[in-house]
Amino acid sequence: MNNLLERFKKNLFSSIAFYPTIVAVLLVSLGVALLALERTEFIQDVYALFPFLVLKDSATARSILTALTGGVFSLLVFSFSMVMIVLNQASNNFSPRLLPGLISEKNHQFVLGSYIGFLAYCLMVLSWIEEDAGPPSIAVLMAVLGGITSLGVFIFFINRISAAIRIDNIVYRIYQSARIAAVRRQKNDPGKPMVSTSDLPVVLPARSNGFFQGINKNRLLRIANEHHLRLRIVPVIGTMVLEGEVLCKLNQLPDGLDLDEFFDCFYYNEKDLPLDDFDAGIRHLTEIAVRAMSPGINDPATAVSAIDYLTGLFLFGTNLPGAESFEYSDESEAVVSISSFSFKERFRESMAYLRLYCSHDVNLVLKLIEMLNRLEMKAGTGSSSISIVIASEKENLRADLDRNIKNKADVQVAMELLNGIEKPESKS
Repeated sequence: MNNLLERFKKNLFSSIAFYPTIVAVLLVSLGVALLALERTEFIQDVYALFPFLVLKDSATARSILTALTGGVFSLLVFSFSMVMIVLNQASNNFSPRLLPGLISEKNHQFVLGSYIGFLAYCLMVLSWIEEDAGPPSIAVLMAVLGGITSLGVFIFFINRISAAIRIDNIVYRIYQSARIAAVRRQKNDPGKPMVSTSDLPVVLPARSNGFFQGINKNRLLRIANEHHLRLRIVPVIGTMVLEGEVLCKLNQLPDGLDLDEFFDCFYYNEKDLPLDDFDAGIRHLTEIAVRAMSPGINDPATAVSAIDYLTGLFLFGTNLPGAESFEYSDESEAVVSISSFSFKERFRESMAYLRLYCSHDVNLVLKLIEMLNRLEMKAGTGSSSISIVIASEKENLRADLDRNIKNKADVQVAMELLNGIEKPESKS
């Protein structure tokens, strides 16, 4: 039950309709309050002090509200059309995985919610106007102010939507999000050793298919503490888990363990939802670079920008732990370990895609070599696993260079850079 509420809350907050609904409800509530205020003595005293605020003709008030409703409705239609155009362009030119991030942009949701709420406000005030009684002047005046504000919101929306579709902003936002997630992971990492699978004889298979989205850490640690469990979760967050595959390994399977409650601590989703983590940032930047170099788009500048930010993430990722382990307390035996991608797995997957699509362009090859050299300097010249991975990728890139680049001068420049020889500076 707790997990159902947790999933419902997560889906609710990530929905495109959540914030627009809140804004619309607030504006409708404002309308109700103003209409109720219209009949109070306080507002009558205000009208007596400022008689120019009073609207005496119901037809005039109705005309004002009708004009405002039609104008803001046109802005709403145009804004929705702009959002659809932006999403279509981002999907075609960059990556379909960017769509959830653009849809969930809070500023866009606020704009759409303000339009919907203002329309509901105007329609409610329109329905309140009676021919025999005077119009609700304060509500109509607030509608006029709302119409002027809507123009400002529209200008703000155009500025935001034009900035959101710029690839440099998209790439930087992905980089920042991945970097923040990595810093948060470093701070939250307790530094506990990974539970070895050789000490965990009990295997529990997954009960359903879906993309593994994470765990309810506190609840799972509580269960592990109650039954003195040490367990390791095998699949990496964000990967596909099939029914019957190994989900986790335990040191024991006590008789009192409620398996239904235990498995309820694992989150799945039938869709490959974008995750706000370091690995997702690397995947997104790699996909942008690869898509930019596809024959239908052919945008080397975007690929270069994505590779630059990938270099920054890989430089930072060399210090990330390969897994996370959590203890219930210092006195407890309960330990939960979560597997994650190692630097070797992250880097090789990304380089495999980049070499396939970028090895025919010498400038992008030089950019990839530059990335490898920077990582090599960060790792040092020792026999660490990172140095071995980088050396292997250099050999792979050298083979692709010989096969795909035909110009001997370009090959010579790339080979010199691969061998650690700096390119000579051009003389003016």
